[in-house]
Amino acid sequence: MVVSDPVFQKKIDEIRNLADIVQVISEHLNLKKVGRNYIGLCPFHSESKPSFIVSAEKQIYHCFGCGAGGNVFNFLMAYHNLSFFEALKELARKYGVILSHGRRSSYERQQDEIRSKLLDINRLAAAYYHENLLKDPEGKKALSYLSHRGITHDVILQHKLGYAKQSWNDLRNFLERKNTPLDLAEKAGLLVVKKGGDYYDRFRDRIIFPIMEVRHEVVGFGGRVLDESLPKYINSPETPVYHKSRCLYGLNVAKDFIRKEGYLLIVEGYLDLLALHTHGIKNVVSTLGTALTKDHIRRLKGYGDQAVVIFDSDQAGLNAATRSLSLFLEEGLMAKILMLPQGFDPDSYIFQFGKEAFEKALKNVSSLFEFFVDRVLKDFGTSTEGKIRALKELVPVLASVKNSMDQSVYIKKVAEALKVDEGVIYKAVKESQRGRVPELKMERTGISSPDQKIIQFLINHPRYFPVFLEAGVIDDVDDKNPLLICTLMKELFHKFGHVDVGLLVQKLEDSSLRSMVTEWALKSAEDDEEDLDQVVKDMVSSIKNRRIRKEAKNILSQIKENEDNTHLLSELLAKKRELTTIKR
Repeated sequence: MVVSDPVFQKKIDEIRNLADIVQVISEHLNLKKVGRNYIGLCPFHSESKPSFIVSAEKQIYHCFGCGAGGNVFNFLMAYHNLSFFEALKELARKYGVILSHGRRSSYERQQDEIRSKLLDINRLAAAYYHENLLKDPEGKKALSYLSHRGITHDVILQHKLGYAKQSWNDLRNFLERKNTPLDLAEKAGLLVVKKGGDYYDRFRDRIIFPIMEVRHEVVGFGGRVLDESLPKYINSPETPVYHKSRCLYGLNVAKDFIRKEGYLLIVEGYLDLLALHTHGIKNVVSTLGTALTKDHIRRLKGYGDQAVVIFDSDQAGLNAATRSLSLFLEEGLMAKILMLPQGFDPDSYIFQFGKEAFEKALKNVSSLFEFFVDRVLKDFGTSTEGKIRALKELVPVLASVKNSMDQSVYIKKVAEALKVDEGVIYKAVKESQRGRVPELKMERTGISSPDQKIIQFLINHPRYFPVFLEAGVIDDVDDKNPLLICTLMKELFHKFGHVDVGLLVQKLEDSSLRSMVTEWALKSAEDDEEDLDQVVKDMVSSIKNRRIRKEAKNILSQIKENEDNTHLLSELLAKKRELTTIKR
């Protein structure tokens, strides 16, 4: 991010220096200290073995699997889909820095303002719904319903549950009294446009479940009727702040409990989650009644090492659980399934049998993979035809496992269950994988060894930058990408008197260049500290010799072109002799 306002840049630098990247990323991922750095599973691509490295010393991160890299701002921007300024504001709040707006483009300001206004409108609506539930006479029936379902007052307060009145324009009128632009309320998904251009409330006579992000911002809403009329549930539509493929109900509360327990529970409904919370089980999230997605699982694996799926015991619930298997396998998150007795969901089960029985059931969970294999065998049988049909179901699932060692274990289990040769299944899986579109990996542009070596050395030993600058070799870097990085390093050195890797990363707007810098910065340094001076001398000499060879080649070319020009030929030969002397 390039900022022209020097006062605002100082604020950015202050926040960057205060924010500890390990602390910030640890709030979203499980990191383990290995040597000088920290390592964890990358949240930006599918992997089962950690390749995501965070450096406390350099305040940067890099994934050696997908190439994602940057500083603390880049992480928050990528993880939460924020603009730079939104990430800046988030860290300013966290570390108590008063932030001015600085100079930003009109488009950036407009997008940030829209997002901020939508979050403000959601917060306002959530507070209004909450007050309706607790204080308005119309809310008594909703409170009575929740009480009948066993939901405690503390849980109602913690999740800020609310009530939308029966009126078609109750929230609309409230927002209008608060001078809230109705078109923005519609953009937030709270109002619906009539044919004539006016607005009416989306949620009416429903219990309201505010959907909050991990930072406790209200991004959307769910609404449930008080009887059995249809549709039983409605959710906010997709908005600039609410994306159902990423959002999980209750994650804002569950994240710390998941870390504490080491595993997480996934349920389907709002009331399933609230019932478990009422009984003190809080390492649980809900899918908002939608199918699990890669983004859901990718976010969850940052908090726990294992997931237990507890969907309804009806056919639809079983189908949803088995459909999620390939996602868990692809993302490398161990998944198990808790099968409740027929006719029960987590809500009804825990209220009928109690917390002790529920926790006892959790100790007898099955592997989701083994559950799926058993179900396929039950559906198709063990006849020759049944085995063929079963393999057609199982092979694509096995192909989704990216870790070859894990895949080998699963293939062996399937072979044993079907009494089929492992080699046959292995061959079928590999053929299936060849038919899939491979994940895009970051491509490296060609970089000559000397230029790469200089940049990598300077990123890891920035105190030597003045030596290279004085020797004039910085200007001899001529490959495009290293040259861009060198140019920015020069700017930072002339401005601040030193080169800081974290600031260099922040200034690089091109993600591929940023990835190069973070990768080189986090590759283990092989230089012996005692020999660094000699390393510098050798590198400077190498680049100078390259420059001389280049100039000599150019002179020889000119000599051939000007053989008839005696005066110019004499000058060129003199330059050639001079270069030969310098090289010696």
